Amino acid sequence: MLADELQNSLAAAKRRDREIADYLLMMELEPVVTLGTGGRRDQVLVDLRELRERGIEFLEADRGGGAAYHGPGQLTVYPIMDISRERDLHAYVRGLEAVALGVLDDLGIAGCSSEGLTGVWVGERKIAAIGIRVRGWVTSHGLALNIDPDLAAYDLIAQCGLPDKGVTSIACERGSVPTARVVGDRFIEHFGRIFPARNNNREPWPTAPLPRAAVG
Repeated sequence: MLADELQNSLAAAKRRDREIADYLLMMELEPVVTLGTGGRRDQVLVDLRELRERGIEFLEADRGGGAAYHGPGQLTVYPIMDISRERDLHAYVRGLEAVALGVLDDLGIAGCSSEGLTGVWVGERKIAAIGIRVRGWVTSHGLALNIDPDLAAYDLIAQCGLPDKGVTSIACERGSVPTARVVGDRFIEHFGRIFPARNNNREPWPTAPLPRAAVG
């Protein structure tokens, strides 16, 4: 999978030389079900032959978390960052959630995070999934925000090990579909606010509280 090869190459280069730039890779992927290191094969609810017949690839990924779907209509973001200064995975994940929440707020959608669960939710429906890998304090993988994907594809998985939770998208919640460019531009703006440009004198990550709601 080209996206995996690219981010792995950049992350390896970053571990070798901490002075090179951080990267924020943003893309829409072809349909694929991925299974993270915390997942089980039974989280994919159909056999691989059926996935192939539906035109969906299957990939065992080296990120955390369980089963996830990626495809057109979804903004997938892979930050390649050195977080050796902070060394706080919880703060990093909550920072990614804060970025997505800022994007949703700009679009008039009231999202929330949930204690004990990763990702961003609208009520009990997940709108952004997070699965990261951190090696040598350099990040890879990241976040997928649903703009207007084929939500029926989620019926093929127990998403991230939560089979009883629903899924939604910006299109469903907003009634109109912004372009990926619009959503991506908002993401870049909020990412820069939460994770300021990396230099020797930069301030620590902001720790503003996130909107929280019970999910489950």
